[in-house]
Amino acid sequence: MNQVKDYSDINLGVLKNIPNKSTVLDLGCGTGFQGGNLRKEKNCTVFGVDSNPDILRIAAKNMDRVFLANLEEPTFKLPIKNFDILLMAGILEHLRNPDQVLKNIVKQLKPGCCMVITLPNIACWEMRLRLLLGNFTYTPTGLLDHTHLRFFTLKTGKQLINATGLKIKKIDVTPHFTRAFLPLFRRFYGSPDGTSANNSNSLILQSPLFKIYRKYIYPIETIVAGIRKQLFSLEFIFVVEKK
Repeated sequence: MNQVKDYSDINLGVLKNIPNKSTVLDLGCGTGFQGGNLRKEKNCTVFGVDSNPDILRIAAKNMDRVFLANLEEPTFKLPIKNFDILLMAGILEHLRNPDQVLKNIVKQLKPGCCMVITLPNIACWEMRLRLLLGNFTYTPTGLLDHTHLRFFTLKTGKQLINATGLKIKKIDVTPHFTRAFLPLFRRFYGSPDGTSANNSNSLILQSPLFKIYRKYIYPIETIVAGIRKQLFSLEFIFVVEKK
């Protein structure tokens, strides 16, 4: 098996916007870490779709069922029809033609079907500062993840959603304050020789500091970021439905 990128991260904004006991179809599920947390914390039933068989072997342990499929194939069909939430978190920015993929998926949905879509914010304060300093260096993860093919602002994110037959019900955010220092935390929790680098995210999430952050700091950051979404958000979380 090829080495699988570390996807062990909890999207707190996604968790917040998915109701308890929902049936969720997670497109681009990765290793299923997020789906596993939806099952654990929200008592959800979660089905995952991904195009990487190595990743799906891991996801199968975290989710109720997984399906191997490529979202970018014109013939892609949703593997199940009965679900409450269609989740596309951290996936559209990796696609060559996200608008076409989204249009194909929306065609298969019933009117009123709910979706949760996340898009990274290329115009956040950190990126503005990097560009001011002449720095546009790709990284293993984050806004300049080297696998990102598309970049979005709040305006272009809205345009993508509105152009595909979807109605925006709510725009939530992932704040970018403490998370800006995540690379430093990963170095601290990784071993000096790098042998446990892929476990650093998991170690952070299990730490007492993260529990304190999640309970006391994250809610305050979310409120502040919500005031100036374009500047202080790492990503936008669109809660939408088919018109």
